[in-house]
Amino acid sequence: MRKAFRMKGMVNKLKRTVLALCAALVTGVLPSFAIDAYVANLYREIDIAFLNKSEAELNHILSTNADSLNYYLLENYTMKKIRHLVIDEDYEFALQANLVVIDNDLNYTDAVEMYTIIAGALEKKKEQEQIREAKRQAELAKIEEEKAKKRAAADKEFNAVVTPEGKKVYIQDKKEVYTASYWNFRFGIADLNNIMETKNNYSSWRYGIALEGNYEYTFNKLLLGIDGNFEINFPAFFQEEGKTSKDLEEAWFEKWTPSEEFRNTHGHDDYMKTDDFLKAEADESLPMNMFLIPKLGFSSRNGSYYARAGFAWVGNWSGLDYHIMSGHLFSPAMGLGFDRLKLGFVTLGLNADFYITSMIKSISSSNAVAGVEMNMSVPISAMQKARLTFNMGVKDTIFVKDEGVENRARVILAIGAENVAK
Repeated sequence: MRKAFRMKGMVNKLKRTVLALCAALVTGVLPSFAIDAYVANLYREIDIAFLNKSEAELNHILSTNADSLNYYLLENYTMKKIRHLVIDEDYEFALQANLVVIDNDLNYTDAVEMYTIIAGALEKKKEQEQIREAKRQAELAKIEEEKAKKRAAADKEFNAVVTPEGKKVYIQDKKEVYTASYWNFRFGIADLNNIMETKNNYSSWRYGIALEGNYEYTFNKLLLGIDGNFEINFPAFFQEEGKTSKDLEEAWFEKWTPSEEFRNTHGHDDYMKTDDFLKAEADESLPMNMFLIPKLGFSSRNGSYYARAGFAWVGNWSGLDYHIMSGHLFSPAMGLGFDRLKLGFVTLGLNADFYITSMIKSISSSNAVAGVEMNMSVPISAMQKARLTFNMGVKDTIFVKDEGVENRARVILAIGAENVAK
């Protein structure tokens, strides 16, 4: 069958060639260069049709010139263009162009054979594309499955909000409930205080307790709050060598004024038997401090940052008129700080304050007083609306005097409670 088609096609080509030669011999009026120009123009039109991938344009060219003596040249050129498409694996238009050739010449066996080849190649290409698409879809499904697992895990551990753009954003721990207010309270079960005074070479170690709390309310990132603190240290359990008992005896005897008659009559030996001296020798003074300071600042995703101003009191109760350590000071205090800054599972807070009236000589025995405190908090137990924390704090209060410096440095271990708001 195929051989018959091929023989018939060869016969048709031969007929056309013979007719073209006869016409040229008979008429003798169509120069060869005119034929070349005419065919070249048709070639350009075929090029444009292939460039535009237009079946209609190609069909118009071939059907219009189907009866031309040069039609076989157009067929050959078209098939050449089709073969180039096959090489470039553009099987879709190659098949469409090939059908146009067949439609205009059903006896063109080369075009029929080419159609079979192109159709097979196109089918194979589609199969390969289907395989690649199936692999791509499988990979996408795997990625989506992983995302779904992560979203499920995030939904269990975090709360989410939807942004105005429609995006889902995870904002906080699922165990925590968002609220505009935040509070915490800490009880210092161990307050180790080292007091040093450089002028008299005084140094003592004391144990004490501490209470501390704060409250914050956030409105559109604006933060309002208040911090409170109270500390007391008991009499020294260890006192290093320096100006202590004997030196204090001399100093206090000179300063001791309740009874001039006793002082003039009895002297040092009798003074050493009085309650005032016994207290002084044992250093039974009780250093204390407290403050209540409102604050104003802003809250961010990681921590709150603020300035604060309030009132502070630092003192030393000893029952004596004279002591090496600084006396009482009640003063406005101003400072800066931050709190709830998360570094992994640890939360940090830091405050620095200056006591304003410490610079007023008629009120203060110091030239300047300032305090710094830092706290590190670690959660140890969580409940529905609150959690317990373990806290380690470092505090320091420094007194700048006319001669020397007094420093009160503390390390505090505390158990705390706070709500779970962020």
